[in-house]
Amino acid sequence: MSVGPQPESEPSWSALLPEGLRMRDSKAPGYPSLTVSASAWAWFVDASRR
Repeated sequence: MSVGPQPESEPSWSALLPEGLRMRDSKAPGYPSLTVSASAWAWFVDASRR
């Protein structure tokens, strides 16, 4: 599931996958993407809400 287009100030692309979250810079599609495990992403979201 794609999170969708981002505002001009946030040039990124991300997708929620069974294995976690994959993201990349949408202005550099040939560059590698970063995948974060589902548990690490859940920890990050939880910690950022505190």
